[in-house]
Amino acid sequence: MQVIAEHGSPMSAASLAVMPYADATVKETLRILPVVSVVGRTALKTFDIGGYTIPKASFMLGSEHKLLNIACTMRSMYMYMYKPQTQHDDSHAQA
Repeated sequence: MQVIAEHGSPMSAASLAVMPYADATVKETLRILPVVSVVGRTALKTFDIGGYTIPKASFMLGSEHKLLNIACTMRSMYMYMYKPQTQHDDSHAQA
């Protein structure tokens, strides 16, 4: 309520700037459930992965959802735990 009193409604960039935990919550939500299901990347150097050689400048597509599922399998359910504090930068904390 203090933020609305100071900045008014609706929300603005200025009001969000003083609510770092809200920003952290959005980032954590997007980490768990990404909006984009496929991400493209360009190889900066030639490298090997899974027995395949990926030449420099190759364009690759990867599934965010699949990567999250692999990480989940490797690190149990820890990956899917909702933890906005991991995105929270304490340097913006109000005293």
